[in-house]
Amino acid sequence: MDERFYRGLEEFNGERFFEAHEVLEDLWHEYRELDRIFIQGLIQIAAAFYHLQSRNLKGAVSQFQKGSEKLTHFLPAYQDVSVARLLEDVRENLQRIQQSTDGRFDSIRYPQIQYTRVAKTLLPGS
Repeated sequence: MDERFYRGLEEFNGERFFEAHEVLEDLWHEYRELDRIFIQGLIQIAAAFYHLQSRNLKGAVSQFQKGSEKLTHFLPAYQDVSVARLLEDVRENLQRIQQSTDGRFDSIRYPQIQYTRVAKTLLPGS
């Protein structure tokens, strides 16, 4: 995978979700078939967390659902990313949003994308 992929994931893990979205979207335009769908799912999850940071719960839920639907096809891991762990974190946030009774959501749990052992050796600076 292109180094921009890992840069996008680093932005995501740094809670810079807008930047992660931008880096991954640039890469997404160049890919086809399965990798393209996978990257699009990651973009949508990053966009969902960006919406959470902006307190746009409706936008977050929509993007979480779209991204989760795409990433489910890549369980348990794909391209050195633990998809299962990421989707678990997404589900946890979705449940918190859906359980909020007054439309307020104050307990965001920002995930860290977990790499498989192989990917750790591919990261810049490793």
